[in-house]
Amino acid sequence: MYAVAQRARRLYDEAIFEAADGAAQSIGRQWMRSVGSGQALNGRLARTAKRGIPASEEAPTGTDREAWGLGKR
Repeated sequence: MYAVAQRARRLYDEAIFEAADGAAQSIGRQWMRSVGSGQALNGRLARTAKRGIPASEEAPTGTDREAWGLGKR
């Protein structure tokens, strides 16, 4: 009886791990997509700043230091 309970517990743990792993991978993919779109936006803001258009006329994300005239640290 103990072996059956132990096997059931191991199967349960494996199912929980697989579900958590799948959720983590999904979250990771969503995060990578958001980072990619953020980088594209930051590049556009940097190009806009180089053309002399004030950053205040662009989307105020605050993530691109150059677009806001803060330079690099």
